[in-house]
Amino acid sequence: MCAGGALQLSANTIGGASYFWNGPNGFTSVLEDPTITNAATTASGNYSLTITANGCSSSSSIAVTVNAIPLVNAGTDAFICQGGSIVLSGSGVGNYSWNPSAGLSSSIISNPIATPDSTTNYILTVSANGCSASDTVLISIAPTPVLTLSNDTSICLGDCITLSVSGADFYSWTPSTNLTDTTLATHSICPGSSVTYTVTGYLVGSNIVSNGDFGSGNTGFTSDYTYNSNTQQEGTYFVTTNANFTHPGFTGVDHTTGTGNFLVVNGSGTANSSVWCQTISVQPNTDYVFSCWVSSLALGSPALLQFSINGNQLGNIFQAPATTGTWVQFFTPWNSGSNTSAVICIVNQNITLGGNDFGLDDIYFSPVCPTTKTVSVIVNSQLNPTISSVAPVCAGSPSFQLTAASPGGVWSGTGVNSIGVFNPVTSGVGSFVITYSLSGSCGGTDTALVSVLPNDSVSISAVATLCSSSSAVNLTATPAGGLWSGIGIANASNGLFDPTVSGVGNFTVYYATAGICSDTDSVQVTVASQLNATIVNVAPLCSGDNAVTLSAASSGGNWSGTGISNAQTGIFDPQVSGPGTFTVSYSISGACGATDTAVIQVNPSADATILTSNATLCSNSGVLTLSSLQSGGVWSGTGITDRKSTRLNSSH
Repeated sequence: MCAGGALQLSANTIGGASYFWNGPNGFTSVLEDPTITNAATTASGNYSLTITANGCSSSSSIAVTVNAIPLVNAGTDAFICQGGSIVLSGSGVGNYSWNPSAGLSSSIISNPIATPDSTTNYILTVSANGCSASDTVLISIAPTPVLTLSNDTSICLGDCITLSVSGADFYSWTPSTNLTDTTLATHSICPGSSVTYTVTGYLVGSNIVSNGDFGSGNTGFTSDYTYNSNTQQEGTYFVTTNANFTHPGFTGVDHTTGTGNFLVVNGSGTANSSVWCQTISVQPNTDYVFSCWVSSLALGSPALLQFSINGNQLGNIFQAPATTGTWVQFFTPWNSGSNTSAVICIVNQNITLGGNDFGLDDIYFSPVCPTTKTVSVIVNSQLNPTISSVAPVCAGSPSFQLTAASPGGVWSGTGVNSIGVFNPVTSGVGSFVITYSLSGSCGGTDTALVSVLPNDSVSISAVATLCSSSSAVNLTATPAGGLWSGIGIANASNGLFDPTVSGVGNFTVYYATAGICSDTDSVQVTVASQLNATIVNVAPLCSGDNAVTLSAASSGGNWSGTGISNAQTGIFDPQVSGPGTFTVSYSISGACGATDTAVIQVNPSADATILTSNATLCSNSGVLTLSSLQSGGVWSGTGITDRKSTRLNSSH
């Protein structure tokens, strides 16, 4: 039989007989069928029975073995992740039997590998010598999050993107580059270079913190602070439903319902003071999440808190909200390593007294099965489609290459091919919009105006021969706006040509337009000497005079007028003109010719015919009066005493 059972001794029934039993450990009984309840192994041995009837006695004995119940231990309750395995650690002497057997590598050994699909309570039964005992071990499946993370993305330098993750209770992003808080589920980033983020998600399971919501009051934890219902003194705390109950300057209620308990703390000025601590059992080599909710109870200097496990501070310092009435959750992951127990604490790092007042609630410590995913943000350089400035070109100019800040794009527009070669011959004259396009998310488009100008066709207006004495003249040409040069040009802008500057001769004058499509023309300007038609003074003539040749300062002209018998040589014949006053003209043709006039006086010719006939006078004849056809003349000869008188004195 097995220890702990009832040892039932029995004898044959004989009427009128008496019975006497004795056995180990001083056992005796006068019952026919005595029972030893809860028999121990020490009850093993020989039991003797003596029966007496009618004065006669008879004895016999029986050997009884009480076997020990096997000592069995199924091991310590544990956590594994979904799909994970764990080696069960059963112990005991005898034959093993695990139930349920599903998910076990073997159900009849002490340490089978368990791979349950769900949380399972395994029962270990150990049997020996017909005796058995059982123990249980709970293998809990910690939930494994399934993360949904933003897809890998390519953006342009200078652009921003939102990354988000879901599927877990807590998150941790690495690296922290461009992130304001690595625990947030959503981030808006504007990276300056490509980056790959690893996101770890934690889905909490059962909470192994005792009284984490302070529903049981001031139990289950320790603190460096003093428990006091009046928290007006720094370094005190109290568990209550309303912070104002413990301090008239505090405002705040619990995190979950607004009516439950929470921890009200008036922070001390001592750094690293443990506000709350609890010792818990942990499973080696297991990931945990340590979290809590924090609120500020007064304005001023918000609490600076930090998690601590086994005296080692974890993660970054986290700050309570800047305003009252707001609860914020903080967490940190932790791996137990070889630890089987952990002292978990929340410490205050703020040494400022004023405003260092806060509430704690819903402290949580849970085994977790973290899941990681990565997301890459590829930052491409922003392509620049800006077209380089294009100066105007002339019609008919050679083809040339257009350029832009970033190569690799496609060109389009009148006169340009896809690789950006512009041909002014193809485009013709005008202004043309050219487009340059860079494909892709970081591409772009730019346009530029290419002007093809008509070539200047310079033409100088004909210039008549100028005279050396002429006034300055403005030469003309098209198009306007050019500059003149050459001998005789007195003003390069308006083409003023001054013969007095150039002198006599043939001069080449140039006119040129400015700009890329300029042209030049030239013209010969002839400056001739100025001819002088001044007629040499002509003395009065007599109508009977012979013809005279008139003359002028410059030869080569033509004479005209009454009395001119030869226009080329200028012969004036008084006998043709007769007496009178005559105006004759002398004209030199040509640009530098001239005309002059002169008045020629032709007097009638005098007739000196002596009318007095030849006569012989005596010496004493006295004076003889002579007569002539025309008076007024002068007489001369012997006997003429008065040259102007007509008398001839014979005595002389």
